[in-house]
Amino acid sequence: MAKLFIFLFFIWASALSAQGLPELSFGPVSLGENRLPLSSQDFRIQIEKKEELDLNVFLNSDSLQWVRIDEVILSPRMKLEIHVSSLDDELYVSYHGRPLMLQRDQEKSFLHLFVSLFHPHPIKIFRQNTLVAKIHVLANPTDQAPLIDYSCAPYNVQIDGLQGHFASVGCHLTQSGPIGAEVGLLEIRWLSPSIRFLNGEAPPFVTNLFNREQASAKVLFPDGSSSVVKVSANVPERIYRMRTAIGFGPYLMSSETPSKVRKDVPTSPLMIYGRFTLTEATSLRAFNAFNYNGDSFNKFGVYFAYDVGRALDGRLTITPLLGLQVITFRDFTDGIYPQGFEILYDHAFGLKNYRLIYGMFLPPISSSTSYKNTWVRFGKRIFWELNYLSWQKGPRNAKTWGLSVGIPFMNFF
Repeated sequence: MAKLFIFLFFIWASALSAQGLPELSFGPVSLGENRLPLSSQDFRIQIEKKEELDLNVFLNSDSLQWVRIDEVILSPRMKLEIHVSSLDDELYVSYHGRPLMLQRDQEKSFLHLFVSLFHPHPIKIFRQNTLVAKIHVLANPTDQAPLIDYSCAPYNVQIDGLQGHFASVGCHLTQSGPIGAEVGLLEIRWLSPSIRFLNGEAPPFVTNLFNREQASAKVLFPDGSSSVVKVSANVPERIYRMRTAIGFGPYLMSSETPSKVRKDVPTSPLMIYGRFTLTEATSLRAFNAFNYNGDSFNKFGVYFAYDVGRALDGRLTITPLLGLQVITFRDFTDGIYPQGFEILYDHAFGLKNYRLIYGMFLPPISSSTSYKNTWVRFGKRIFWELNYLSWQKGPRNAKTWGLSVGIPFMNFF
């Protein structure tokens, strides 16, 4: 048990530590998964000089990192190295409106800094108040398709008109309206280093969709050409807070009373799952599982669930479960308070929208009741679940284990 808690703490601490890494050398970011291989060869350096200045500027491919912008957009950054053949103390660099000091050795001045590749800003070199050089990091043409983040996976986002140009797309679904009539608004946020709107505005761009109709706009490229970008998605017409599912499948059940013992009797339990979403990170969950092998055994539980930590680019989530259960065995009822957790891995094995979940309840703090329950769940809408449960109270005990399939049932509110 101690090892389990150490593992959970490690994952939680890793999730928090990722939040503290520097973005573009200024401020916190979350590191993301590298899903689009890039190198310095995919970009070029353009230098505008206002006066004679011996500059050597290049990108370091080994420094590539992907960070999250607006929480859902993956954006690459790379270390830019600037070397100036001058020891003039009046020289300094400005990036994103921040002044940066140059390091100096006996022969030159130099600076290393992370620069955004999909949301580029010029790096300016000043002498006192005079701009003496401007450095641009520009993207080369590419045959790579737009990088569509996993946050868009449930909505089948399609974006057209960006052929030949890098792009990164992320999504965030918001909801509005009274409970029971909430509707969705999908915010599609995207970056492209080579694109500007007709008024010259730079990314990130936002496309808001509240139904399945297409959005479009004309954009400009650096060579003066233009294209019409079209964005579409399957936006849900209704947002339901209460979702239910039913489960059934082959199980084995053992039970014991003072008068009879039944060992590994085949049974087919009926399971009911319910989840009421409170916020993006909290929910109320309820479940009921009924088994019969000659003896009836029923487990009912209700729990408050809250996400406490994320890791692996937000795909791994740790969720404690706080609540109670009521065990009914034949005509005997036992109220217990086992607390538990789930570890959820989204888009498992590279399969979009598939989830792998491991969960367990820790034994209740009671010397008179023995209780164990653990499960592994995998699927999308329809899911498979391996479940093991054992309970003992005095001379009475029951144990079930097996494989079930869960099917979405009804949605409410």
